[in-house]
Amino acid sequence: MAKVIQPNPNSIPASQSSTDDKLDQIIHYLHQMDRRDRMRTIGGTVRSVIALIPLLLFLLSVWYIYTNGTSLLQMVTEEAAKQAAKYATPSPDVMEQFRGYFAQ
Repeated sequence: MAKVIQPNPNSIPASQSSTDDKLDQIIHYLHQMDRRDRMRTIGGTVRSVIALIPLLLFLLSVWYIYTNGTSLLQMVTEEAAKQAAKYATPSPDVMEQFRGYFAQ
């Protein structure tokens, strides 16, 4: 919402004020607008920088995967092979547990 700038109630009415008073009043309003615009610009810059953080994280992760992708795939493959081998070969503990269920 746009803020409406109200005239100063202590100021002299426009018909009775001199040109210098009118110019001073205009300068006062311009300074108020300048401060508001400066704060809006700073806020927009901060929001833009915050919005760029996820993009930077994404680009860094793509770069890391591109440079270290082969070693990552190798580690995942080795871990999958270890887990598959663990479940493929029956261990004596599992067989004893299985026999224990039937013995009851």
